[in-house]
Amino acid sequence: MHSLATVAVLVTALAACGGDSETGGVAKRAATALGVPATSLRVTSRSDLDSEQFRFYQVTAPWGPSMIVVAPRDGALFDDRTPDAFTRVCRGENAVAHLSQIGAERVAAWFGALGGRACPPPPVDQPHFATVVHKDDGAVEIGYRSQARTCFIELAADGALRGARTVTAAAANTGTTHWKSDARN
Repeated sequence: MHSLATVAVLVTALAACGGDSETGGVAKRAATALGVPATSLRVTSRSDLDSEQFRFYQVTAPWGPSMIVVAPRDGALFDDRTPDAFTRVCRGENAVAHLSQIGAERVAAWFGALGGRACPPPPVDQPHFATVVHKDDGAVEIGYRSQARTCFIELAADGALRGARTVTAAAANTGTTHWKSDARN
């Protein structure tokens, strides 16, 4: 009887997290986008990107490119090919207003996963890799170095992506040389 109660608790916990139903939906969406059978896909949680409102999954096919599928707490699944995927996550999390709680590094990682490859992926294995500059109009600019380049991501106050650009590391180093986070400029 005790083991039956344990199984019931585990099943309830899986259902609360989305469990097989959510990963099945993720696989189905990716299979449609990639043009492969869902059974051939490997779905892996990207818990390093997860937030209160969104869960992220890396979907890998036996051949070809992988993709990121996002499962919102409320609403339909979307993926890294969705034109406004990054903005959806930033707005859904109110990222600009909650940047000090979310962390600029996590926002940069979201951009690396969903930003349409506008910048190289951020160095998520390094602590405190992102810088933040607050603009007068409430916008923020997040910067990080990767592959001898620096990526700058500008978010409007409402979380919409205003733009992203890369510059060579030499040009990026002509300004401030010390690390700063959430500093008001």
